[in-house]
Amino acid sequence: MKLSVWKDRPNRVRIMALHDGKHEEARRYFYRQYYPDENIKGFRILQLDMNPWNFEKDNLVKITPRIMNCLLNNNLLSKNAELNKMAIKTLELEFLCKDIK
Repeated sequence: MKLSVWKDRPNRVRIMALHDGKHEEARRYFYRQYYPDENIKGFRILQLDMNPWNFEKDNLVKITPRIMNCLLNNNLLSKNAELNKMAIKTLELEFLCKDIK
């Protein structure tokens, strides 16, 4: 497996993993290595500390597109992993409560 950097638009860097002759986002690749039995199709993989080079197991989380969109649209993400965890949990609870009503 080889890592490469893609700059697909200004101020955005994506780290890609080349394995088995195909490219895949490195965070998805590493998440699948840590959790091989989990289905990540249709989910987003977020690096909690927002460091594109940090692929540690406790830094990668699987979230729904709905939560990712809310995080991005409301500027809730920071470079603080703990604050990002709290923002994700808050949104999960908010959506859970809305679905109950």
